[in-house]
Amino acid sequence: MQQTVLNTTQVKGVSFLYYFAYATAVASGVFCVLFLGLLFNNYFAPYSPEKLDEMIRRQAVFDQEVERKKAETTQPEQAAQQAAAVAEENAEEARDAASTGQRPDIDPAQLESKVFSDDPKIPFLLLPSDYKELVELRHQLAQETGNQELRNRIRQLDQQLRIEYFRRKEIAASGAPFLMIAAIVFLFSARIAAVLNRKIPVPRPDDPQAARREGSRLTQLGLIAVLLGGALCVGVSVGLMFSERSDLETFLISKLAESEKSKTPELTILEEVVPSEQKTVTEPSQLAKSEPPAAESQPKAEPQTSTEPAAQPAADSNREAFLAKWEKNWPGFRGPDGSGIGRFENTPTTWDFETGEGIVWKTDVPLPGHNSPILWDNRVFLSGADSENRKVFCFDAEKGTLLWESTVPEIPRTHTAPLELGVDLNEDTGFAAPTMTTDGERVYAIFANLDLIAVDFEGKLVWAKNLGLPDNHYGYSASLALYFDRIIVQYDQGEGRKEGDSKLFAFRGTTGEIVWETPRTMMSSWPSPVVRKVGERWQILTGADPWLVSYDPESGKELWRCKAYGGGDTAASPTALGTIVFAANAMPGITAIDGTAEGDLTKTDKVLWKESGARPDACSPLAVGNHVFSLGQGPYMQCIDIEKGIMIWELEVDENASFYSSPGFAGGKIYLFDKYE
Repeated sequence: MQQTVLNTTQVKGVSFLYYFAYATAVASGVFCVLFLGLLFNNYFAPYSPEKLDEMIRRQAVFDQEVERKKAETTQPEQAAQQAAAVAEENAEEARDAASTGQRPDIDPAQLESKVFSDDPKIPFLLLPSDYKELVELRHQLAQETGNQELRNRIRQLDQQLRIEYFRRKEIAASGAPFLMIAAIVFLFSARIAAVLNRKIPVPRPDDPQAARREGSRLTQLGLIAVLLGGALCVGVSVGLMFSERSDLETFLISKLAESEKSKTPELTILEEVVPSEQKTVTEPSQLAKSEPPAAESQPKAEPQTSTEPAAQPAADSNREAFLAKWEKNWPGFRGPDGSGIGRFENTPTTWDFETGEGIVWKTDVPLPGHNSPILWDNRVFLSGADSENRKVFCFDAEKGTLLWESTVPEIPRTHTAPLELGVDLNEDTGFAAPTMTTDGERVYAIFANLDLIAVDFEGKLVWAKNLGLPDNHYGYSASLALYFDRIIVQYDQGEGRKEGDSKLFAFRGTTGEIVWETPRTMMSSWPSPVVRKVGERWQILTGADPWLVSYDPESGKELWRCKAYGGGDTAASPTALGTIVFAANAMPGITAIDGTAEGDLTKTDKVLWKESGARPDACSPLAVGNHVFSLGQGPYMQCIDIEKGIMIWELEVDENASFYSSPGFAGGKIYLFDKYE
């Protein structure tokens, strides 16, 4: 019998080590094979609309049963009546499932072009096989525009494909770490078993080295096979965990980029978004007053650091006077409280860019920028930048004339080379994406290279500093927020694995010194912080996958958090109405949270509801009256009942509309601004 290391050694425990390693290698190897098979099926198996129809039906039945039991527990005397009402609501919701969803932005005229025939080039991203049916149906709809049954089927199929796509994406993402662990265990276990079972060569009289060479060749071949198998599993898992995050809609829209470049911006107004029988608009006096957004804080369990003791709040009388001025203007991202709600009734409803009807003035901006204008009294402020220049502009609100421009000086920074689109930045963010803010005495701006400046109302620089270029694959876009005398900056970057990589800052507006600084273990994010009163306390609301986190603007201390995001990139900013805070993202949809609680609210009854039918991407939700309005990149807007957490209706704004900017509300109307490609 051929001698091996195992049966010749005298060391105790070697036998046990060999059999343990052998069994571990077999088990981990089987797991790797099974997972690779699951992964293959996950990406290549056909999508089944019939199966998804059944899933939606079962979920509706399950939700109905949950509501029935809840009604019996809370109000036994009304159980039968509530169960019937819930059954009717769920039946209606199930019917509405056929018309929900955010379809990709597709021009019917392009359906027969080659853009749909090429294979995807992005790793670990495949088109669902059933998408061909959706394309064919849309082409048919272009010929039969009045076919409502066909339109409903398109929406239903689109929703089903997106549900199945994100489900498969989640399976791959959550299973990748386990595949890597199993592959590493397999490699180590197989290596140990191979070494212990290695044959000891017996010299031959004619050629003493022959047996040694033969055994060595066999051992090497076995090791190579093991290494290749393990490397395959490790490579697949690494690719899944670290490949660029993307989704189905982004991929499809990118395929149409060339054919869409010639389109021009379009402005769309919805004059009657809320049905008359449901139209409930909260008056300005009833809206929760809020202040400029403050800085984000750290995760609950993380220590906080502060370079300076928190300043004492200003006198109540001074604050009330400031708020009175603040709420009369439009001083930051989405208005005074970050809600997108205007408190004026004399808003325009008709205009024409070609004829000039309804246009008071039009002025060129010297430098490009994706930020929104802010307004204080009769002054409009914008920022603009390119790879070499960064400026703040002030316009006369009545005449549109450029009053002054202020150039950002050279500031010492770690990133000395100019930023470049496509290298350091994505063109959808650019060099000046964050919206500025103002306190009525100074305006504050931040740029893609993290130059943070303050300029007075005459255009003179007050202070400037650089926070360091963030590790952010799309480019920095979080707008500034104001909490009385403090500027709030949300600085999220990287993968969020190291404490302190991401931070929430509060800077003193008069000097630029740090009031407090809170570290966060958050990955790169693009929402803007929102500062407002939720219930009886001021809060800074921040979003970064997977957490919606609230902070105290006085100290930077975390108040509460909730897992309200999923699926990677987070861009839509949170909002609030009364005591309810709303988080929105493509995954899992819109989540409503009771913002008066404390601690981790993820698995508590403070999570009031989730609506997965609405899947906003970059657009922040609009909460007004009794409704939340959701807008995705595609042409659909959804209306959700705040009390029940169910979708009331869905509106197709325009056949080819596509949105990045968030909806706004003024004069009883919702205003939508279409993006151009």
